[in-house]
Amino acid sequence: MDCPEAWVVPWIHQLQPGTRLRVGPFWSVIDPFVHAKWHDVSSRLARLWCSRVEGEAVPSEAQADELEVDIERHAVRVGLGIESRRLASKLARTLDLADLERIAPVVLPALHPVALGLDVDATLVGRGLLRDACRAFGLPTGLQPIDDPGIELPGRVRSLTLGADDFCATWSRSGGMRWRPGAAREGIDLFAIEVQADASPHDAFVALAPPRPRRFLASDSHPVRRGPSKRAVDTREWLRLEREFRFSADPSDSNGRKRIHDVTLDVTLDREQRRLDVSVCMRGALARHRYRLCVPLVHWPRPARFSVAGGERAVEGAFGATPVDGRIEFAGRDTPRTETIVTIEGDDVIEAELYPQRNDMVCALTLCRESDEALEVPCIERSFSISLSRTSLGS
Repeated sequence: MDCPEAWVVPWIHQLQPGTRLRVGPFWSVIDPFVHAKWHDVSSRLARLWCSRVEGEAVPSEAQADELEVDIERHAVRVGLGIESRRLASKLARTLDLADLERIAPVVLPALHPVALGLDVDATLVGRGLLRDACRAFGLPTGLQPIDDPGIELPGRVRSLTLGADDFCATWSRSGGMRWRPGAAREGIDLFAIEVQADASPHDAFVALAPPRPRRFLASDSHPVRRGPSKRAVDTREWLRLEREFRFSADPSDSNGRKRIHDVTLDVTLDREQRRLDVSVCMRGALARHRYRLCVPLVHWPRPARFSVAGGERAVEGAFGATPVDGRIEFAGRDTPRTETIVTIEGDDVIEAELYPQRNDMVCALTLCRESDEALEVPCIERSFSISLSRTSLGS
């Protein structure tokens, strides 16, 4: 009997004692968009299994290739299991290989394509397994609160600035959130939230009406706190914005029931490290909708570099919704002798798209996209880090 997924072997032996099995090269056929470290763990466990069990053999290379999933063909469904993928990425980035191998027999089935959006029950069970694994190692599954209580802001504030001219972010009622990385011009509509209904929950993203996503800008938010407080020693500055927006739960029904979204945005600027950290907490998210956070780039990316399932890529100019393994770099020229690199990274960087908007190129980071009402996420918590570096080019 051919058995491409080694983790089901014990159950087959219980049901059919004495069956000779030919085990595939993977401990479990893991979804290709899960962190590459899990694929290494899977391969290692499969080889160990095949070397210990008499009568089992690794298939030929041709048979192994048939088990691979075509990344280009399935790239459109990367967002469907984003909640589970981010937990798997957090485990892979934080734990040692020995710890991952110890929990692999339990966790790897949760990373199977069926448990990442193709089946409601399997997805819910898999998500629970990943959360339990994070808790067992003391890894937070949500956002970490800011220790410094900061200063409570009055009801009406016109504008606030974090940082200084060489690296700053500004919020104002008239201009929303903007950032200026160094001497470059400002990038507008920083951390705008895009929401768009999805007509195809099981395949490619197909937008319902309206055809263009709704954009909720930071100018409509109100600042509630900023830091550091006077007694704090931390040199970093931070700002908390809150807002509420609503739209129809059913996009095809213009008079349908409205769903309220409560959004909290924490922006932390580290001038010394030239880095922006942003945390988003949103309640009231709808299933069959895609939520994205927008980061404007102040230079044309030439190229954008990222990895998909462990494979490196470099893309010139705009690109569509693409899976990303936790990090993406945008290189561009400031002057003929200076190159600027904007890096967006974090466990929650799972899917990104780059497109032109006004005078900027905008990187849209997928916050959430779920495929079924039963998988509705009551609270979306995501965090990203945006850093700036410059390199001098030789003459």
